Amino acid sequence: MMYINVNECVDCGACEPACPTEAIYYEDNLPENLRKFADANRAFFDKLGNPGGARKVGKQTNDVGPAAEIPPLTR
Repeated sequence: MMYINVNECVDCGACEPACPTEAIYYEDNLPENLRKFADANRAFFDKLGNPGGARKVGKQTNDVGPAAEIPPLTR
């Protein structure tokens, strides 16, 4: 799962075409069945803080909530 820090997001839309599942919504438009992922997104950044972008912290392995239950992709 990729996470979006709501405290750092500037609504530029760059993440939308990169999302393979078209799962990016404005919070007001989020379907009820996906709310658990928004909660996981918040919990992820509660633990990580506001790093100022993904490049500064690199790949993370501390998935939370329903994302922690998804098996990793193998290539």
